[in-house]
This record gives sequence, structure tokens and C-alpha cells, in this order.
Amino acid sequence: MSSFLNNKKEIIMNYIQKYIEKGRSVDFDKLIHFIRNKCAKNSININNQGIKLILKLLLQERIIVNRSTLYRNEILENQNRKQIYEIIVKNPGIYFYRIIKDSNLSNRIVAWHINILLKFNFISKENIDNHDVYFDSNMIFPNKELMYLLKKKKCNRILHKLNKEGGLTKTKLSKDLKTHYNIISKYIDKLDDIGVLIKENYQNKTIFHINEKIKDKIIFFLES
Repeated sequence: MSSFLNNKKEIIMNYIQKYIEKGRSVDFDKLIHFIRNKCAKNSININNQGIKLILKLLLQERIIVNRSTLYRNEILENQNRKQIYEIIVKNPGIYFYRIIKDSNLSNRIVAWHINILLKFNFISKENIDNHDVYFDSNMIFPNKELMYLLKKKKCNRILHKLNKEGGLTKTKLSKDLKTHYNIISKYIDKLDDIGVLIKENYQNKTIFHINEKIKDKIIFFLES
């Protein structure tokens, strides 16, 4: 983006902030009228087309959100919202009721702030294993389903065991971890589906190993 456009963008952002500070929600047409009047009053040369272009950019970047009375720069000024955001950042793949437990806030308050964080693209929501789970939008970990599974204690223990001892069968894992075979099978199959595990058949047994190509990415998250 050119320095000229950046300067115009900054001017318009300041006007939008003043508009919002008056308790008005973002309305594209009303904002154009408000900004045009401010520019005329202050002899700033930005035409309607330029105002519309910059407003569209700000909407795309989630600096502002249609029908909202909030501005991106102030989203984390609310302490409850900031707390919820930090919980999600530290616990990628966390689900709604765990956020309630960790924040010690009510369902209604958590739902309200999560909705705002989603609107302004601070966080993202995924449906994994029939659960809505939340991630930091800036998270660079490529496989969100794996991130979610790593938060599951039983799944984490399976991977830790495989990392420590190498290839094992489902039956051996069930016995060693003192966990029902069906639970072991459920997580092994999920990990196999997303390419975390490699399986090989040996003497009529199916043995599972951690995929060496991905091991370095997950080793940090495994239980000690």
C-alpha cells in the first residue's frame, strides 16, 4: 500500500474512531457522509471513491465491523475479553465450557466476548469431533485438528508412549496405558487419518509409529 494511501487511511481511521466514540454503530453509508463532511471541514482532499475504498479495506482487515460500536484497537481493553483471548492463545483448540471454567465467568459473558473476538478476527472457530473449539487467528500451526487432539489427555499419552517406545499395537497401548481398547482405537484412527501415524503390518499385527515427518512439530506438546 502506498504512503499516500496509508496517510489517507490513517486520517479516515481517526474520523471513524471519533464517530464510534459518540456511541454510533458502524454503518457504511452514514460513515461515508460523516467522513466526507469532516474532510470538507478540514480541507482534506479525499473524494467519495477514495473514502469507500479505504472503508472497504478497513472492513476486510476487521479494523471495523459492520453494525458494531467497537473499534479493533480497543477490543482488548476490556479485561474479561482480554482474559478470554489469552486463555485461547495459551490453549489452542480449547472448547467453550473449558473457557468458562478457566475464566470463572458466566456462560453469557463468555459467549458475548467470544462473539466479539470472532467478529474482529482475533480468534477463529472450528468444529472438530462435534465440538466448537477456538484458536488464535495468528496461530501458524498448520493442522488445527491435531492441535485439538494434543489437548486431549488420553491422545497425548498415546503419542508420548509411541514416541518413547516406538511402534506399538492398539492392544499393547490399551494394556500399557490401562485405557479401554475402544478409546485407544478411536484416537489412533483419528491420528492415522490426519497423517500423524504410520502403520505397518508385521506377523499378523498392525503396528503404529509416529510419522517422522511430523514428529518434530508435536514433540514439544507431549506429556513428560
